[in-house]
Amino acid sequence: MKALVFSSTKKLTYKTVSKPKLKKNEILIKVLATGICGSDMHAFNGLDKVKKKPPIILGHEVIGIDLQKNKYCAINPIISCSKCENCKKNLDHLCSKLSMIGMTKPIKKNGGFAELLSIPRSNVSYIPKTNNIYNFTLIEPTAVALHAVNLSQKHTDQNLAKLNLLIIGAGSIGLLTALILRSKKINKLNIVDFNLKKLEISKKHTKASIFQPHQKKLLKQKFDIIYDAVGSKDSRKQSLNLIKSGGLIIHIGLSEINNGINFLKLTRNEIQLIGSYAYTKQEFKNSLIMISKNKLGSFSWKSFAKLKNGQKIFDFINKGKSISPKIILTP
Repeated sequence: MKALVFSSTKKLTYKTVSKPKLKKNEILIKVLATGICGSDMHAFNGLDKVKKKPPIILGHEVIGIDLQKNKYCAINPIISCSKCENCKKNLDHLCSKLSMIGMTKPIKKNGGFAELLSIPRSNVSYIPKTNNIYNFTLIEPTAVALHAVNLSQKHTDQNLAKLNLLIIGAGSIGLLTALILRSKKINKLNIVDFNLKKLEISKKHTKASIFQPHQKKLLKQKFDIIYDAVGSKDSRKQSLNLIKSGGLIIHIGLSEINNGINFLKLTRNEIQLIGSYAYTKQEFKNSLIMISKNKLGSFSWKSFAKLKNGQKIFDFINKGKSISPKIILTP
């Protein structure tokens, strides 16, 4: 089969590789489409040398066809043990033995930038055959955004509809976070990003107020809740500068590991900083339902490219030239 292999830092090789070998309780999936995630870019740039060490096939936002049942399906890329303390609490995304397709450790399981994928049967959710079948490629990032929104509701005793909310980052996670909040009838939405074209797309689909990071209209405000969908040193600094005393920061992005947190300010202003990682199985299922019921719009902001052009597309994104919040690769 053909696959796009992450072979070294900033190097992807489109080549013929062996078909996946099925293990017990696994099935073979014919891949229809796989979205490019920020964590794929993180690996591409050599910033994850443990969990995504080359050579490996990246990609975890996957839809395909179950070749055994000949049914369309979406893949939950998180592989959990179902036995540890967190799994028993339905916190499978915090499993002590967690793995994910397109990751090297704790077990090697190649991802979806390929023609075929092997996956445990329990990680497969069947989806309807519709004219908008490729919208279901967005289930995984939607679940990430939904988990962040659910955490924000859990950690505040206030009505979100009455609060001033800021989303940092107009990529797919930031945009999906805004779309989920909008679907809950929450109107005080603000999005900040450097990329003006992505901001304009976000405004079109969410009616949020948009800002670039250094605009005075943004810097004069204070926000009750901030969703950091970037996770860089600069975005963390901006979160702390713009959050109200007693406010809540939901940290989603994984761009940089260190720096950007002023713990003195965090403590003195009693700011809550909550990490938001992935999603539960139920949130994945709920995201599938939201998309199937068209609750988040048309997803017309996504774009497509061929898997064989993966190197070109990753370079294009890396240079900041992409205006699409989500690029999806098809075999």
